[in-house]
Amino acid sequence: KPSMLTFEAGQYVYLKIPKVHNRWHPFSIASSPDNDVMSFYIKVYGEKSWSNNLYDVLQAEIESRAELDMKIEVLGPYGTALGDKRDYTHATVVGTGTVSPILSNTIEV
Repeated sequence: KPSMLTFEAGQYVYLKIPKVHNRWHPFSIASSPDNDVMSFYIKVYGEKSWSNNLYDVLQAEIESRAELDMKIEVLGPYGTALGDKRDYTHATVVGTGTVSPILSNTIEV
């Protein structure tokens, strides 16, 4: 996680990984704002997709057994936070579509 980056649960960032492609891609942050690292759940799609290219680059880095050397640029955060769960004694959470923003408010790793 970039040292100057602060975010709230439910927000997203744009990631650019020049080794994969020089284009920004939006991702919901799955980790808690209190964590020292940022986690994302990225589904790998078809053979020519950005996510598949990312998978291939990571796989090649792992197979080379060299130290992982990948520049990742982060832009953001954007979006509205989900709210502070400490303000409530009970909550009902309904998640549809992408569940990563919900996870960032509930998981403490």
